[in-house]
Amino acid sequence: MCCRFAPNHGPPAALSDAQLVELEGLLLRGATAHGWANDLWTAARVAVVIQRHFGVRLHPEHVRKILKRRLNWSSQRPQRQHPDGNDEAVALWVAEEFPRILREAASRNAHLAFVDESGFMLNPLVRRTFAPRGKTPVNRVADPHARISVIGAITVDPRRERVGLIYNGRNRSSAGRGLRS
Repeated sequence: MCCRFAPNHGPPAALSDAQLVELEGLLLRGATAHGWANDLWTAARVAVVIQRHFGVRLHPEHVRKILKRRLNWSSQRPQRQHPDGNDEAVALWVAEEFPRILREAASRNAHLAFVDESGFMLNPLVRRTFAPRGKTPVNRVADPHARISVIGAITVDPRRERVGLIYNGRNRSSAGRGLRS
């Protein structure tokens, strides 16, 4: 999986086709493999990799064009995922445990409550990285930087005719007030 090379009508390319293949391999190893703290690829970081490995100094804007036009990469917002996530365990729970819970709730004429909690930053950071088109990177994030904590539940009555919502928010700097609806 390499490059889609366009005909060159200008000065000679700064990197040869073979160097582009090698560059893509270097980038696919991830930014952490090259010494950065996270796996976000910026044009400036890629410029550093090009200078280190090929001895060619390029402006980040030129690097951006190489990534987009010659490697067919695009700027994307990575998906956030906790490093302890286990997709197989979740799929197993949905296939086996959840149907059992539904059956038991129906047999006891019990309400169902789907509870979740979350934290929100007051000033969220949106970061982007370059990656091959159609291959959205996943950035495993262990530090959520929560400033406001929220817990909520969606409830379903035993006959599954009525849905309710219960929620509570807490500001980090105050005791917070519970809200219900």
